[in-house]
Amino acid sequence: MDIFKKSLSIRCSVVKADKRVIIFDMMDTVVVDPFLRLFPEILGMSIEEILKVKDPNSWPEFELGLIGEEEYFNRFYRPESGRVFTEAKRLKEVLFSSYRYIEKIEELLLELKESGQRLWIHSNYSVWFSEVRARLGFDRFFEGYILSYDIGVRKPDREAYQKALSIIGERAESSIFIDDRLVNVEAACKIGMQGIVFEETEKLRQKLASLSVI
Repeated sequence: MDIFKKSLSIRCSVVKADKRVIIFDMMDTVVVDPFLRLFPEILGMSIEEILKVKDPNSWPEFELGLIGEEEYFNRFYRPESGRVFTEAKRLKEVLFSSYRYIEKIEELLLELKESGQRLWIHSNYSVWFSEVRARLGFDRFFEGYILSYDIGVRKPDREAYQKALSIIGERAESSIFIDDRLVNVEAACKIGMQGIVFEETEKLRQKLASLSVI
């Protein structure tokens, strides 16, 4: 749910090969993040107002698996705000029904899958990931999933990428990492992965073509 993102160019080492593992971030790279639209609507506040009263640690801790869903909602607001979150059921219903793919990304994923590329997701996300996976049919495209709540560390921590590569069983030099957040891509590049900052599907297609992936 990070609303502060940069979309800048970045240089990483370029390794061209016929087959590599391609690791995608999830929100705003494969799936449209509904946070900016849904939370103001459900809570009746602007994003700026929400950020002033929202506990800044509850969601990251939920993503890391340090707290469960009930505690996340109990700690949704800062204690000093005097607010109690009462919209948990409605929020989940609306949120889960709002998951949808980034425009044209399904077609690109299918093309990559059919060409023999290994596709993975590496995401900072909570146990709610299972809902996204089921509703959007991720298993049609992806070989596996690296989730912060499973590995106990979030991007851009170096350890997150090291654990991901260990689970996937691939070397950094043979991996392409795609994320909409520059800081996450920079971190991937620092351990030797090829990084691409996601902006839109057609631009991603062009970048992958330049690497002889498609």
